[in-house]
This record gives sequence, structure tokens and C-alpha cells, in this order.
Amino acid sequence: MPGEVRLIFTGDILLSRQVQAQMQETGRGPWDDWPPLLRQADWVLGNLEGAVGDGTDCSHRPRPCFAIPAAAVRYLSAASFRTLGLANNHAGDLGASGSGPPRRH
Repeated sequence: MPGEVRLIFTGDILLSRQVQAQMQETGRGPWDDWPPLLRQADWVLGNLEGAVGDGTDCSHRPRPCFAIPAAAVRYLSAASFRTLGLANNHAGDLGASGSGPPRRH
């Protein structure tokens, strides 16, 4: 329909833990088998639950730590995500090395 704009807003996107293991095992992204719903939208926004970086930086965290390997970011682009929210309780999981705020010394 002329003048129509399709927006998709998703919830949390977790690309660590079991999802990360599956991506490494198959070499495929979580959305590879989805119908073209995301690709047909004009804008897709989601909340990236975690921080991009090396999972070894999680060793100092007492709570669940969601480290997202940098190689997984390409799957977000391939799935047509245009905007990612980073303001959540796991944004600082990797401290200064991830997407979170710098650590205070």
C-alpha cells in the first residue's frame, strides 16, 4: 500500500550461551530459516541482551554474563536489524571491553 511503513520491534536478542554454540556448530544465524518477515520490513529494532566481546571477560561476574562474539554481529545485519538497543541490565557485562560503561578503578 502506498505510504505504508512497516516497523518491527523485537524483545531481547541473546546471541551467547546455547545460541552461540548453535551458531558455531552450524555456521548459520538464528534467523536463517525464518520467513522473509524481517527482510520485508522498512525498519527492524531489537534489544541486544549482552555485550560484544570476549567471553573470558565474564569470569569476574557473579551473575549471568552474556558475551556476544564479534563474529555473531553479522547475523544481525543479515536478518535486517537496523537499530539495536543496548540499555539493559547486561550492557555492562564485559565492562570497558564490551559495549558497557567503563569500569571505575
